[in-house]
Amino acid sequence: MNIITGCLAATAGSVTIDGLDIYEDAVDAKRKIGYLPELPPLYTDMTPDEYLLFVGRADSQIKHMGHRIELGEIEAALSAVPGVRRGCCLYEHSTQKIVALFEGDRDTRELTEALKEKLPGYMLPNRFVALEEMPINLNGKIDRTLLKQLYIKEK
Repeated sequence: MNIITGCLAATAGSVTIDGLDIYEDAVDAKRKIGYLPELPPLYTDMTPDEYLLFVGRADSQIKHMGHRIELGEIEAALSAVPGVRRGCCLYEHSTQKIVALFEGDRDTRELTEALKEKLPGYMLPNRFVALEEMPINLNGKIDRTLLKQLYIKEK
């Protein structure tokens, strides 16, 4: 399988690799499984010469200060702080900062002190944003896409 690292200028789709086989290319995949599923254009991350483009991770794991961190762990600790109704953590790649957004009545100093008791120093958010209400998407989950657009500075 040929993989190119980089990013797409247009909206990226997703690729799920499943099973025990690794295929050299589309022809090899077709030979081994007997068909190539037709994917809608939005979900195709393959160049015309059949190279896969690696855009990034689908989960919320980041590398920060030399450590691999699951942002969900920080969110869980943040949400467990008394006075915080809901929390969300995002990573700002351009500044290499962890940004914690939350609903609640705690100030930054109180949150930092509470999180220091639960998290190692490298997992502490660098910036806190207090929100009246967390935006919710159609699935009833925190709208991370909107939060990134509003609060994350990317080059």
